[in-house]
Amino acid sequence: MAQQLAPLGKMLSGTYGRIPDDEQFPVWVYFKDKGENTAQELSFSPRTFLSDRAIARRERVLPTDANSVITIEDLPLEQAYVNDVSALVAKVRHQVKWLNAMSATVTKEEIEQLRALPYVKEIELVVRFKPQRRWQQESTSDQTPPTASPAGPSLLNYGSSLNQNQQLNTVALHNQGIDGTGILISVFDAGFSNLTHPALSTRPIVARYDFQTNSTTLTSHSHGQNTFSCVGGFSEGNLIGTAYGASFALARTEVDPTETPVEEDNWARAVIWADSLGVDVITSSLSYGAAGAPYDPPWPGYTWQDMNGVTTIVSRAANRATELGIVVVNSAGNDGDAVAGQNSLGGPADGFDVVTVGAVSSTGTRVSFSSVGPTSDGRNKPDVMAQGSGTWAATGANGYGGVSGTSFSCPLTAGVAALVLQANPGITPKQVAEALRQTASRASTPDRYYGWGIANAAKAAHYVWMEHSPPGNTADTTARPISVRIRSRIPLATDSARIWYGPDGTISASAVLVRQGTTDIYRAQIPYLGNGVNVTYYFRAKNDSNTVRAPLDTTFFSYQVGPDQTGPTITHAQLGNQSIASWPPKISAQVTDLSGIQTVRVEYQKNGISQTPFNLILSNGIYSDTLHLGRTQVAANDSIAYRIVATDSARTPNTTTYP
Repeated sequence: MAQQLAPLGKMLSGTYGRIPDDEQFPVWVYFKDKGENTAQELSFSPRTFLSDRAIARRERVLPTDANSVITIEDLPLEQAYVNDVSALVAKVRHQVKWLNAMSATVTKEEIEQLRALPYVKEIELVVRFKPQRRWQQESTSDQTPPTASPAGPSLLNYGSSLNQNQQLNTVALHNQGIDGTGILISVFDAGFSNLTHPALSTRPIVARYDFQTNSTTLTSHSHGQNTFSCVGGFSEGNLIGTAYGASFALARTEVDPTETPVEEDNWARAVIWADSLGVDVITSSLSYGAAGAPYDPPWPGYTWQDMNGVTTIVSRAANRATELGIVVVNSAGNDGDAVAGQNSLGGPADGFDVVTVGAVSSTGTRVSFSSVGPTSDGRNKPDVMAQGSGTWAATGANGYGGVSGTSFSCPLTAGVAALVLQANPGITPKQVAEALRQTASRASTPDRYYGWGIANAAKAAHYVWMEHSPPGNTADTTARPISVRIRSRIPLATDSARIWYGPDGTISASAVLVRQGTTDIYRAQIPYLGNGVNVTYYFRAKNDSNTVRAPLDTTFFSYQVGPDQTGPTITHAQLGNQSIASWPPKISAQVTDLSGIQTVRVEYQKNGISQTPFNLILSNGIYSDTLHLGRTQVAANDSIAYRIVATDSARTPNTTTYP
């Protein structure tokens, strides 16, 4: 039987016929597996792949029942595959182990040879585009901004950078010695010039890498100098960055924006590098796929609908980074409210736990060029705002000036994230993002223009985090003990930690949560409220800086008393007719149940013949997977029928099917 050729990806197949035979262009070569030694390599010491710092960071955020801090994504590509591909292509660009792929520059003839390799899963375009408009709103001026008066006592002389620090309330933390010490920040940019500048020369740079030239020697560019100085610069009387006490790793992830088209594989590879170093925060003043970033014809690119957190390569890489404990802070972009009803974001600003930063003026008003949300899957973006107009930065060999763009509000906010981490060791990127949003200036009325408002470093560092997993349903007729983990850097107000509860959403009583010894676990009891009752409850706690409710919105935690006889609720948008060019389709569903979910599977038929069912995978609250029929297994006019079957975790499980 003749071997099936590896399929072309959606973007490549759509433009393949228009590509000249002798044209060289970048592609992703995806592999089916990581070779025969995967199980053995997973048993290796994590130090084979990661630094001690990276291991420690992962251990703080990964589930306690995780078998190891490494997963199959951390294993290197199978070297035999890499060797074979390298021998066939014009140029190897990057090996990106998290994606089990390598990027390479190829011709169409070379692609056909690659498709014949039995371990190649798919070949897709590396998206590239002309980047000028992402930067066109950014400007530099030597004009000194209006002198701000200190809002309170300051132990440092911030010079003309006082306003941008005061606006974020970092001065109060700096006065307490919270300056980013112990935090490793990686700055992703287009190059870094004048690192001997007085505001930068004493900054501890622990690593540097140029992913365009694959060298530890960084190419110069003023943009990287500007962004680096906003977060890490220090020259009293001239410029003080928001996290001037941190250490830094500098990564050049794209070329000068006035030159050649930009590809996204540099960014994806840089994230893996940053993870291996043990980086805590990434500040990335770049966006891939923004509305104002025209692609390089005839090459296709991302659209605003692709800003859904799972489509772009950089967003997928950023999502994994946040899961591994890295706070990723990214500029929203400079494309304003380009088209009514559409976002103007670029990846990875659409990432699930990425902190996306828009720009305001020195007086706190949104700057018109600041990109807007929401993401195409309905999440509000940006997250927070910071000064991105007339932001004071290091320029030239020893000068200073005002710069404008979300590129500069981003590193200011990344510094705030570093301060929050320093003040609260061990919190996760999701918790950092929550604190930044819930303590920002418009937290009660977030929107697509300002997000949750201007970040407030001091309030975010003193946030109250509450972690709770609801108990399962119960048939017991006794009081129910309820536990919650409460973290606060400063003491809680006396008896302010309480649980409020009642039947079926009617809150009728409360009880004080009692701290368990010196731990951060608090406990109270909900009395028996009767058989067949759906018990609903929430927590509230307060310190001198914040009052926090959990859950954050107006919903409740809940459990049912008595036998659970109700199946899961399935929410799903049915698939319509599909194009073979974009096959296989992705099936996604939101599935909920008070008793928890045991399994969610897809049962399906092809032309009336039943196929092997498969389980959907839970990620970020959504169960999803692609249909388990490859492109070569279907033909035009085939009929595919499917249904989703969900089973809950009740003592006697209940099952729901949709449709």
